Amino acid sequence: MKKREAVILAPVMPVWDEGQFCAPLVTLLVAKGYHVTVIDTLTLIQDGSPERAVEALSQALNARFQSSYLLVGFAMAGTLVQLLAPHLHGLSGVMSVSAPGFADEQLNRRLGELVSLLEEGEVEHAVDVLHQFVVPEGQAAPEVRFTLPDAAKASAIQRMLTGFALLLNMDARAAIARYNGKYLAIVGDKSQLASWENQTHSTQPTHLYRRIPEAGMRPWNDNPAAMNALLNEWVDTL
Repeated sequence: MKKREAVILAPVMPVWDEGQFCAPLVTLLVAKGYHVTVIDTLTLIQDGSPERAVEALSQALNARFQSSYLLVGFAMAGTLVQLLAPHLHGLSGVMSVSAPGFADEQLNRRLGELVSLLEEGEVEHAVDVLHQFVVPEGQAAPEVRFTLPDAAKASAIQRMLTGFALLLNMDARAAIARYNGKYLAIVGDKSQLASWENQTHSTQPTHLYRRIPEAGMRPWNDNPAAMNALLNEWVDTL
């Protein structure tokens, strides 16, 4: 029996982590018979233009995946998959994890702080601040300083600046409203970047928006039981 396909697009990260960011989801999908492809989204994006990002990703995905597949995006890439959904062939469903639908005032302010640090070359400081935004609101991030060798800093800064510029420029509300397939948006109810307020909140009857209790931007870290229960149920509907 041929395995079903799932494609996961990675969030903004200074250095590619080989897909470790989504390991719990990959484990769940593989157990359900999926073949999973994880893509470093930033390698396919040249600048902060949503139009160019959608064009590049649409061409790449439509060329590579011919049969039905589930498309998942984390954080920035979760906003992007909502923009992509009306342009892709053969989607069995779309899912965003900790992804804004658009940049509201709070997201603009917090990403603006990170962008300022990156423009000053302070990539390690920027990642430390990002880690504090990633944990649930009211919690302190683990006191582990992020370090990079000097040779890797320029690439890390460019990756993050490009990804944050794209995120600040995207508004997925109109695009996801045109997609009538199945869509699941997941956001932690204590998330400091993606929030309930900056979701797209489409009125399509096949679209679901769910909050994960006590979770920040990494809901599998903060409430794995709730995440696995939700995903086990929803994936089985595809």
